[in-house]
Amino acid sequence: MLLLTAVAGTARAALSVSLTSNMGSPRPVGSSITWTATAKGDTDPAPQYVYKFTAELAGLPRVTRAGFQKSNKIVWTPSALDGNYTVDVVVKNLNTGTTASATVNYTITSLAGANSAVNATAHPLVALFSGPACRMPNTMRVVYAPTTPVPAGGITSPTSTGLMPCNFDTTSASPITSSMNFYIGGLYPSTTYSMHWETVRPNGTIIYTGPNLTFTTAAIPASVNLPVFTPTGVSGSPEDAIMLHNVITIPVNGKLLTSSATDLKGNVLWYSTNGQPTRTEFDGSYWAFPPGIDMWNPGLRQVDLAGNTIVETTVGDVNLQLAAMGKRPITTFHHEARRIFRRDGALPSGYVMVIASTEFVVTNAGQCGSTNGIPNTCDVLADAIVVLDQNLNVVWAFDIADNLDVSQRALLNEVCTGTAGGGCPPVFMPGFTQANDWTHSNSLQYTPYDGNIVISMRHLDAVMKVNFGDGAGDGKVRWVFSKYPLKDNNGDPLPSFALATNSTGGQHDIGYPWFSHQHDFEVEYGGFLFPNDFRVFTLFDNGNLRQETYNTQAHSRCQIFAMNEDLMVANLNTNADVGSYSFAIGTAQMLTNGSVSCDSGFIGGFPAATTNPRTDSTESRQDGEFVYKLSAVQNSYRTFRMKNLYTPVNP
Repeated sequence: MLLLTAVAGTARAALSVSLTSNMGSPRPVGSSITWTATAKGDTDPAPQYVYKFTAELAGLPRVTRAGFQKSNKIVWTPSALDGNYTVDVVVKNLNTGTTASATVNYTITSLAGANSAVNATAHPLVALFSGPACRMPNTMRVVYAPTTPVPAGGITSPTSTGLMPCNFDTTSASPITSSMNFYIGGLYPSTTYSMHWETVRPNGTIIYTGPNLTFTTAAIPASVNLPVFTPTGVSGSPEDAIMLHNVITIPVNGKLLTSSATDLKGNVLWYSTNGQPTRTEFDGSYWAFPPGIDMWNPGLRQVDLAGNTIVETTVGDVNLQLAAMGKRPITTFHHEARRIFRRDGALPSGYVMVIASTEFVVTNAGQCGSTNGIPNTCDVLADAIVVLDQNLNVVWAFDIADNLDVSQRALLNEVCTGTAGGGCPPVFMPGFTQANDWTHSNSLQYTPYDGNIVISMRHLDAVMKVNFGDGAGDGKVRWVFSKYPLKDNNGDPLPSFALATNSTGGQHDIGYPWFSHQHDFEVEYGGFLFPNDFRVFTLFDNGNLRQETYNTQAHSRCQIFAMNEDLMVANLNTNADVGSYSFAIGTAQMLTNGSVSCDSGFIGGFPAATTNPRTDSTESRQDGEFVYKLSAVQNSYRTFRMKNLYTPVNP
């Protein structure tokens, strides 16, 4: 028996893998190259292979492009730096745990020429601009403006990309001399633009300016399904000139609508070609959740403006790491993914935080009642916060079920059944076809002033801050903001805010000031501490429980709070009626002029969703008075007012 075991182990160690590309090296920046891994030599008659792909400039640490996944192929589109790359694959047989790897060298060349160049991409409204190398510690950006007519009321002023750090280090023995490359988005169709690069010192002084180049966009293909957008009123904050729409994937009259960005008149400037843009980053890229429930297919993906996948990972890969940490597995990623941003650039800046579902069976009278014929036993869906480093490795995790009293059931007793849909994650637990949708979390934000994370839990009408501690925190709940106080997993009350309504702007349902089934709780102004030690927070108050118990005709609301986290007191400063009821989804944000913008994204609910949906993105003053809205014949999970596609909302 011992001999057979040794022989089997030796045979399985013969697993190997090769890696090939569909395009020979070299290729220019912006090329989409398909890599295929082929495993061989394994004696396992029914192997379960998963593949992990990495790529980076030779000599630099590898960057994971795709976490372990079933597919043996990835499409890699290097668009930032040219040079000599090392591309790697690791194959793992899940049955045996054996692995093998392969490495290929590949050269990406510059498009910049002697100075700069602009080229078309596969996206008709996105250009790839290539500028020369620039020296550290300076930065570079591209400035562009239309030179032919734009739609009436459209954007004619110059727009800038985000500042990108230069790479050329004159003190290095092997400096990076790559060109600087930018995706240019926020362009009207069939319009000509002039664009040039600028090199900028750390103090903001422009050092060099490149020559003006010309680029003309193409028309939007007829296959792209976009809704009718209708503006009402005049925005008081024209600086926030773009509206980003994140459409939910319910077919409307048989067609799936496409997420897009428009100006304030509803003219399209960009649309997504790869998933729905949950959040945007400083380079214009966004986070999306690919559809499907197979844990070894990508479930979290970062996409550039041209629609190319930058990085992606799977639930399966994350669960391998959570298991090694002794944590409960997750079942899906959902609702929120965003990078942590610190102005000083120190870690965990650049890490990615994402909401994930968990599922477990409990025996608890408060949570369950009688389910499946077994008294007080039920399947429960909850959530976790998972933080990934820049290489998609799990570095921190927070499990709500380990930190809250599970006997406090969802306030409207929400349940999920079967496969994913209607805002529900799938039910995986054997023997159960239904699960209590306990928390249904929908937003995360890193609070830069204390290094912690706030999470919004819709079905508990609660927001809470957890001790992330910039990656070193113990995950304990620091405070809860809710009408309904929560308890920890020992049954002890958690620290909770008191709420006042002094001088509240907007009097809609002021007898019920608390939010209900809220979305997108955000700390504003970077967490700036105002006099009297308060910070400004916003949220979208859907109002489900308020409509259920207080006012059957209740509308949803845009709310602004002044919160003192030391004294645990909050004041409802603005309580703006958005003029409609959205029982699910939504966003809230402060605008440049101090007004508040909210997405009432599911007007009419499911009865209207497939035939006559409506989203109202509404702007109100702080006194609660209506100013402007952009209506769309679609349901939008989120809409954001943006200065451009490169300035994230509340990073």
